[in-house]
Amino acid sequence: MRNAHRVALVTAFTLAAACGGGDSTGPSDPTPTSIVVSSGNNQTATVGTAVAIAPAVQVRDKKGRGVPGVQVTFAVASGGGSITGAVDTTDASGIARVGSWTLGTTTGATALAALISGLAPAGFTATAVAGAPAAMVFVTAPGGTAQNGVAFTQQ
Repeated sequence: MRNAHRVALVTAFTLAAACGGGDSTGPSDPTPTSIVVSSGNNQTATVGTAVAIAPAVQVRDKKGRGVPGVQVTFAVASGGGSITGAVDTTDASGIARVGSWTLGTTTGATALAALISGLAPAGFTATAVAGAPAAMVFVTAPGGTAQNGVAFTQQ
């Protein structure tokens, strides 16, 4: 009886080991089902300059895993400006990024879109703010009696 118990136990362990292990979620489906912002959203920069963090998206399958090898197109949606690297292919993690995003020359809200055919786009926003003045110019010269720390007299 003791040997029969041992044989049954060894058989059970052998069968369990034969079942394998690994990833129980199954194989990845490489079909893109969504595109989501990964980094570079909600930034602020001076008009006419690039944002500090290049916008990036992740393309995901139905299980939320990154899909490599997908072409993503980036385009300025509003507010003017320009981008470099408007088309990128997702890396092994499903990430694609624009080379750079330079904001337009007027202050206010700007937007960038990341697009894949057949999916809703992912959107980025940035706020363009005025820079420091380059120079101060007097249109009318102040009176000759101006004193330090005292307002100019009206002319």
